[in-house]
Amino acid sequence: MRWKRALFFGGSAVAILLVGAIAYAAYLFHKAAVTADSIYEEVKRTEPPKREDKVDLRQLKPVSLLLLGVDERPEEGDSGRSDAMLYVTLNPQEKSMYILSIQRDIRIPLKGVGKRSGTLDKINHAYAYGGPTGSVETVENFLGLPVDYYIAINFQGFADLVDLIGGITVDNPVEWTDPGYYKPGFVYRKGPIRLENGAMALGYIRMRYWDPEGDIGRNARERQVLQAILQKASRPEMILKLDQFLNIVGKNMKTNLTYEDMQRLIRDYRSCMDNIHELAFDLEPLWLNGISYQKVKPESYERVTATLREHLGISAPAQADGTPRTKTP
Repeated sequence: MRWKRALFFGGSAVAILLVGAIAYAAYLFHKAAVTADSIYEEVKRTEPPKREDKVDLRQLKPVSLLLLGVDERPEEGDSGRSDAMLYVTLNPQEKSMYILSIQRDIRIPLKGVGKRSGTLDKINHAYAYGGPTGSVETVENFLGLPVDYYIAINFQGFADLVDLIGGITVDNPVEWTDPGYYKPGFVYRKGPIRLENGAMALGYIRMRYWDPEGDIGRNARERQVLQAILQKASRPEMILKLDQFLNIVGKNMKTNLTYEDMQRLIRDYRSCMDNIHELAFDLEPLWLNGISYQKVKPESYERVTATLREHLGISAPAQADGTPRTKTP
């Protein structure tokens, strides 16, 4: 009888653990859905979108995303600018992805920013003046291409996630001495380095002036950190921290993707990660009234936008007269 009692209690323990695991999984699923609802923010259109009909992800059509890395510093009275901008196209039929790094100092007409709409300014100011709507409509007008979805992530969210998962390792392409982003005098060595905490990771992301690639290099480092976070966060042992992970996401992210959209992208567009192509504009320096800007070279504009149009399956030209929207007086 003793072995039967042991078997009974052992089976009961397994059943209790199983029920507990199911309950926890259900809680996390519910929490993920609640988080997705809390970060949802629709684009408040002031101009017609570049697509007549919204992309139906169920049909596995090519889709575009605007990824914004926003550097909000409330302690300094800074409401945030999109210091990293990536225009991403996904084509599940070709199983490929294009990533265009949009340099923050490009001077173009801003859109979706209220009374400032139409004024020439740095493209990253669109977020400061108009939030996600400003960035989406400005980029659409600039590229002549649709922005189907956007994702805006505050840099502080990167820092909080790195703290949560206990640090990450990245391959630093260039050695530089920190002037104060993290700690004055701290040296970020070239090669594989461990970013022990969020503050160190934030310093790694924010640096721009000592990178020979400028904004492109900064965007690449942001992608490095995000990829390292996602890789480590996907480990089985991190499931116990998923609740905290979702709390951080809820405080630091905005998107017009619904929870269902997110699930479809993750499930049905994953193959696009197998073939990634990176694009960038060729730029010319531009000085106006003592302010430094960048101007896109016309031939570069045509080459890049034509590539993206083809990847999205859009036949119409980016602009009727064939001239780039970066043309300045």
